[in-house]
Amino acid sequence: MKINLNIRLWVVLVLVGVILALLYASGSSFKRHRATISALDTESTTFESYRLKTQEKASVQAAIILNLDDAIAASLLEQDRLKELGIKRVEVNVALKTRIEVLEKEAEFVVPPTVLYRDTSYNDVDTTLKYIRVPSTIKYVDEWAKLYATVDFPVSTFDTIIFWSAPEITLGWQKQGFMKRKQRSVIYTNENPYVIVTDMKNVIIEEPKKWWQTDVAKVSAGVIIFEVARNLLISK
Repeated sequence: MKINLNIRLWVVLVLVGVILALLYASGSSFKRHRATISALDTESTTFESYRLKTQEKASVQAAIILNLDDAIAASLLEQDRLKELGIKRVEVNVALKTRIEVLEKEAEFVVPPTVLYRDTSYNDVDTTLKYIRVPSTIKYVDEWAKLYATVDFPVSTFDTIIFWSAPEITLGWQKQGFMKRKQRSVIYTNENPYVIVTDMKNVIIEEPKKWWQTDVAKVSAGVIIFEVARNLLISK
């Protein structure tokens, strides 16, 4: 009888230990969840930009891995947008904001204008300046940009503004340096040197948990184990 009681006691202790482990795991999971969401305000907006040897511009950001509900709560996904796109299951989403910056480029006249060094119809004209007859059309064209504008008075107009772009998005494990762990990263590159990334947000949606992996299932299992332990303890 004493042996049977000891066996029951050990079984009860083991079962209680399992319950405590399940509850601890659920609590830790909830804490990690809150910590992850609170950290997203800074992590999801931090990225690094640099130029590759090919002269492409690259912007890299650490991958943010969340479940669908957390991604929506962190404003990394929009439910209405997903519905409009007809997306039933999201795997990866990358949001970018860019600006096109072209500085100090020399434009040329499409047709050489008439240049006046002195307009004799006015007595107060500065003879050190050059004057052109308007309207005149100027242009700037290279591999990535095309611009035509009409210079006139009192209003000048842009006739054509075209920019070409060659973006790529790569998801993978990136080296961080000697003796450092690899980092899962999202990398955006663009061959157009005028494109500058001003904001970048990404999210990778993790696989949904099986029903037996959820916190509810773990707590339910704990309750069942507790009842079994209680019955073993009070049974004769």
